[in-house]
Amino acid sequence: MSWEEEIRDALDRVRTVMLQVGDNERVVYIQPEFLGAPHKASQLPPGMAAVYCFWGLGQWLKIGKVGPNSGARYTSQHYTGSARSTLAGSLLSDPEVLEVPGFTPDRVGDWIKANT
Repeated sequence: MSWEEEIRDALDRVRTVMLQVGDNERVVYIQPEFLGAPHKASQLPPGMAAVYCFWGLGQWLKIGKVGPNSGARYTSQHYTGSARSTLAGSLLSDPEVLEVPGFTPDRVGDWIKANT
């Protein structure tokens, strides 16, 4: 089973439990979105929260969550390095990543979109 299939399976199990406990309203809002490399940054729908995961270099590079008021974090900040807690910030502070062929710190966002 691929990691994408594992995630879809896990979400199906979460939906099942939510329905069993009577949480019929929120279960419809679980919407997986898989962006392959290369990708464009996605938009966080108004009022929604998200769990995001970046895969690259053969491993999970960043997994986190954003709340409904974190659209900028979800859409752009992970690609700019504007905060250390973003994917770009983490990559720029990792000496091993700085040695990856094709990685250039001044184009970290382009690298992320092309390789995750």
